[in-house]
Amino acid sequence: MRTDRAFTDLSNIVSILYELARDKEPELYRLLGDLTCTINSFIDRQENAVRQKKTT
Repeated sequence: MRTDRAFTDLSNIVSILYELARDKEPELYRLLGDLTCTINSFIDRQENAVRQKKTT
Protein backbone atom coordinates (compact mmCIF):
# COMPACT_ATOMS: atom_id res chain seq x y z
CA MET A 1 0.00 0.00 0.00
CA ARG A 2 1.36 3.43 -0.93
CA THR A 3 0.34 5.04 2.35
CA ASP A 4 2.24 2.41 4.33
CA ARG A 5 5.36 3.06 2.28
CA ALA A 6 5.00 6.82 2.77
CA PHE A 7 4.76 6.43 6.54
CA THR A 8 7.73 4.06 6.58
CA ASP A 9 9.76 6.60 4.61
CA LEU A 10 8.63 9.36 6.98
CA SER A 11 9.65 7.26 9.96
CA ASN A 12 13.09 6.69 8.45
CA ILE A 13 13.58 10.42 7.81
CA VAL A 14 12.50 11.35 11.34
CA SER A 15 14.82 8.68 12.76
CA ILE A 16 17.76 10.19 10.88
CA LEU A 17 16.90 13.69 12.15
CA TYR A 18 16.56 12.20 15.64
CA GLU A 19 20.10 10.86 15.51
CA LEU A 20 21.46 14.14 14.14
CA ALA A 21 19.85 16.11 16.98
CA ARG A 22 21.12 13.78 19.72
CA ASP A 23 24.02 15.88 21.04
CA LYS A 24 23.10 19.28 19.63
CA GLU A 25 19.43 19.91 20.39
CA PRO A 26 18.12 18.03 23.45
CA GLU A 27 14.53 19.34 23.16
CA LEU A 28 14.34 18.60 19.44
CA TYR A 29 15.87 15.18 20.13
CA ARG A 30 13.09 14.41 22.63
CA LEU A 31 10.34 15.67 20.31
CA LEU A 32 11.67 13.68 17.36
CA GLY A 33 11.85 10.58 19.55
CA ASP A 34 8.19 11.05 20.47
CA LEU A 35 7.27 11.61 16.81
CA THR A 36 9.14 8.46 15.78
CA CYS A 37 7.19 6.43 18.36
CA THR A 38 3.89 7.91 17.19
CA ILE A 39 4.59 7.17 13.52
CA ASN A 40 5.74 3.62 14.28
CA SER A 41 2.63 2.99 16.40
CA PHE A 42 0.47 4.17 13.51
CA ILE A 43 2.30 1.85 11.11
CA ASP A 44 1.88 -1.08 13.53
CA ARG A 45 -1.86 -0.42 13.88
CA GLN A 46 -2.26 -0.28 10.10
CA GLU A 47 -0.34 -3.55 9.64
CA ASN A 48 -2.42 -5.24 12.35
CA ALA A 49 -5.65 -4.07 10.71
CA VAL A 50 -4.53 -5.52 7.37
CA ARG A 51 -3.60 -8.83 9.04
CA GLN A 52 -6.98 -9.02 10.77
CA LYS A 53 -8.83 -8.40 7.51
CA LYS A 54 -6.90 -11.22 5.86
CA THR A 55 -7.80 -13.69 8.62
CA THR A 56 -11.51 -12.86 8.77
